[in-house]
Formats: sequence, C-alpha cells, structure tokens
Amino acid sequence: MEDKATKHLKWLLMMIMGLVLAAAGSAIAEEAEEEEIQHTESHQMVSHLHGEPEIISTDSEEFHTVVTVYDLYCLECGRVIQESYFTQEVKEAHTMQAVQIEPTCVSDGMAYEVCEICGYEGPRTVLPATGVHTFVTHDAVQPVCSEHDGCAAYQECTMCGLITDEAGEPLEEVAVIPAAPAHEFEMLVYEEPTCTQAGTMTQVCRLCGKEETIEAPALGHAYAWVTVSVPSPDADGISEYACALCGDVKERKTVPYMQMMYNNTVTTLGPTTRDLIGGDLWNRVTPIDLGADGIFTYPMIASNRFTVGVASVVQADGWQVVTYQLNSEQFLVRSEVLAIYPNLESLRTGEGVVYASFGEPIDLRQYFPDDNRLILSIILKVDYDARGIGVEPFKLDPDAIEAMMALFD
Repeated sequence: MEDKATKHLKWLLMMIMGLVLAAAGSAIAEEAEEEEIQHTESHQMVSHLHGEPEIISTDSEEFHTVVTVYDLYCLECGRVIQESYFTQEVKEAHTMQAVQIEPTCVSDGMAYEVCEICGYEGPRTVLPATGVHTFVTHDAVQPVCSEHDGCAAYQECTMCGLITDEAGEPLEEVAVIPAAPAHEFEMLVYEEPTCTQAGTMTQVCRLCGKEETIEAPALGHAYAWVTVSVPSPDADGISEYACALCGDVKERKTVPYMQMMYNNTVTTLGPTTRDLIGGDLWNRVTPIDLGADGIFTYPMIASNRFTVGVASVVQADGWQVVTYQLNSEQFLVRSEVLAIYPNLESLRTGEGVVYASFGEPIDLRQYFPDDNRLILSIILKVDYDARGIGVEPFKLDPDAIEAMMALFD
C-alpha cells in the first residue's frame, strides 16, 4: 500500500510534468495536429499502471521488492502522453506459508516456509527418516488351472514398496506359482441319473483344488421288446416293451409261433446247378434268350420248398432290366446278387460272368455280342417266417424243368 508521502510526491511530479508540457506547447501542438487531439494547459494529466507490477525476489528474510511502472495520460481524452515515465519500488514483507514433506521409512523429510508471493524459501529443517516400515499383508493366492497364476502370502510396505515374506525376510520380487494349462479333475461324488431324475457329478482338480458340479440329465426310458417266453407249437410266446434301465413295462403282447428261416437262399425257377454242372449246390438258374424281346416273369423259390415272390426280366434290343418282388413285408433281404453267365463252362469256372444291379438297365450286347442264350442267376439271402404271410408251398413241375434243361448249351 502507498503511504501519504508517496502519494503526495506522485501528484507533485504530475503537476511539474504538466508545467513542462505547457512550456513546450508548440511541440505538443504539432503532435496534436497529427493525431487531431488538442491538449491545453487546462487538461489534467494523470498516471496509470503500465502492465502488471513486477515482484523481485531478494535474499532478504524480511521482504521482497515490488516494482510498479506508470504511464502519463490525459484524463480528458485518455491519450498516453508518455510511457513508463515513472517507476516506483516498494519493499513488502514476505507472506510466508509453512511447507512440510513428511519423512518415510527410508527417506528424510523436510520442513520450511516459502513466500506465497515471490517464492522466497526460508531455512530448511530436515525431518529424519522413521526407519519403521508400514506393512500391509497380501494373502496367498491359489493358482487355478488355465485361469490365473498364484503366489505365497507376502508383506508390502505402503511407503517404500519393500516386500518381504511372512517371516519378514526381504524379497526381490513376489514368486509366481504358475498355473497348469488345464484342470485334471478327479471325481468326488457321483449320483447316477435315473430314467426320470437327473444325477450329479462333483469333481475336484487334483492340481488346484477347484471343485465343480455337473448335472447329468435324466436318461429317459430305453424301451425295447424283450422276450418273456418263447412261442412253441403248443403256446404263443409273450413279449414286453420294457425299459432296459428300470424295467418299466409300456406294452405287452403275445407272439405267435413262427418257423423262422434265417439267411435262407432264394433263386428263380430253373434247374439246379447240381443237375447242370454237378457238385452239391442246389441253387437254381434260369435260361434266357437275349434275342427274344418282351417281359418275362419267373417265380422266386426259397429253400427249394416255398414260393415267395416273382422276378421280372425286361428285354429289348439286347438291353435287359431285372427286378424282383417278394410276397410280403415280412421278408428281410440280407444280400442280393444278379449275375449273367454266357454258358455252363462259365457257370462252372466263374469266368466271363457279368454282374449287374437290380432295376438298372444293362447292355448285354457289349459283353455277349455273339450269344443269345445266356444263364440268369439270382441269389438272395433272406430271413422270413415259413409260417408267415406270403409263403406258399413250392411244387416242382418236372416237365417245365426238363424243357428249361433243353435250352442250356
């Protein structure tokens, strides 16, 4: 703050400056003409701050110096007459603020005062390091396979970061216990699911100890037909549609006596290979004339005892399509072979035979360009009930077989 003597001095200087300016009226007039501003002795000259006061810090423990620069300007028109015409230096007492840097367990602290205006710092007082660590304990972390690593328990100083084991021995770093890449589970408890209720399995990883429980869904009934009693010529049998897991019976039925023929041979009507080329095989084969176009049908003979279906042979211009139809759905065909032999020698040796697929056209002329009389062999392996639907007794017609025999070379 300015004292009264300083203010009085300032105004006195301003008045003196005014008189000087009045004496130099011609120079001022010329300058005023250029700027179109006219000043006379009656104009009042005052001063104002030129920029901000500058604070000069010194080494003094009591004060710093504030330097203030003033401009001279006209109070009426506001024109600056002279820049920096007056400089004032004032010594002001420091405004001291206490500063304290707390010591840590390993580093000294500091206490001192600083002027919040000029930054002057007073004498510093050292606050010795405490030498006492402030530890916080970190619990051990169990590694979890494929999820995260673990570590042993340790202590850490919150001030300097020193780490030690639980016994207080310093550590360079916390030792990591690496986790295994995958769990190795062992079963603890297993509750088996039933047909209608879910089960559970609790297992634990032998490496990291993690437990998990998995629900096993209810199995659901596994129904299947089960033979209770086998049918016989004297009584029907009994079968139940029962669950193989819990024994629940959903359906029960009687089973009539059947004469099952398993993997039985079925051929077309014709002489047996035994009669044609010798040997023990009774399989029947059928002579065909490739030169005769049309649709030809032949009964299907099973076990030389039953008629069980019909085979159809369609021929046209050397092309042939062979199909067959069994008499009911009870027949279970295990395998089927369709073969064309050129002659009896081929039937004996197996050479020159052509195999074809049922229901697909085959150009026999490309295989037998010079032969019209060929041998058709159909061999099926079939399961069926000889007492079931579609099975009729077979009665051999010797005259028909003899007529067919004459067609073979």
